[in-house]
Amino acid sequence: MKIILFAFVLSAVSMAFAEQPCKSTVVGDLHIEHFQSKMYGTSMTVRVWLPPGYADASNEKQKYPTLYMLDGQNAFDECTAFHGEHELQIDEAVTKLIGERIQPMIVVGVDSTHRRDYEYAPYSSPVTDPRAPEPIGKRLPSFLAGELLPYVSKRYRVSDKPAHTGVGGASLGGAAALYVALNRPDLFGLALLLSKYPPWQRAIFAGHNLARARAGSGSHRCRHDGARLSGHRGMAYSTTTHTEKSRIGHCEDDGDIGVQS
Repeated sequence: MKIILFAFVLSAVSMAFAEQPCKSTVVGDLHIEHFQSKMYGTSMTVRVWLPPGYADASNEKQKYPTLYMLDGQNAFDECTAFHGEHELQIDEAVTKLIGERIQPMIVVGVDSTHRRDYEYAPYSSPVTDPRAPEPIGKRLPSFLAGELLPYVSKRYRVSDKPAHTGVGGASLGGAAALYVALNRPDLFGLALLLSKYPPWQRAIFAGHNLARARAGSGSHRCRHDGARLSGHRGMAYSTTTHTEKSRIGHCEDDGDIGVQS
């Protein structure tokens, strides 16, 4: 009888906790919008975090440095993060940095869909899933350039200068962000790559640098900046020149192929 009563109480407590709504952890002014993607044939969710003072009349003509984050549902809110994972706390980190040492900036998170692996991976993996269809991650630069950036720039005062525009992500999102930055340096002069990158992410660098070497353009290398964001180790990447390096890390044109860690 005692065992049955204990099981009943335990079940009631579990149900009580399960029914409690999740409390948002967003810090600051976050706008959530949706648009229909022609490339992916589905509705895309966009989360736009605006810095303090954005709505002030004195700033109405100001454009802001902008970071575009893949897996946007993980960027700002514990309630929308992947099951079993924590948010990246981008909003908390940027709020703190704006108060200490950087100029106000905008962060745009674009959610991944249920086909994340298929849409983010630029190459197939013969090791992890050899029978999977060829992924379409090579389309991601075109999606950002042709759909996401135009949508956001019509509604918010984001920078249109590559030196003030970055793309970022974690894990597979970080690899996808790297692929975007390498293929569209005319749009993204900076990249924020979080978590350890898989071995084939080095292949993205190697393939890109091989193409640059064949074209006589040199190659890129990167270094870890040692920064941590919500438990993730970060690597900063910049497509800028020697005279215009990012404060958080940089890559240089030189004769090396690969990533310097």
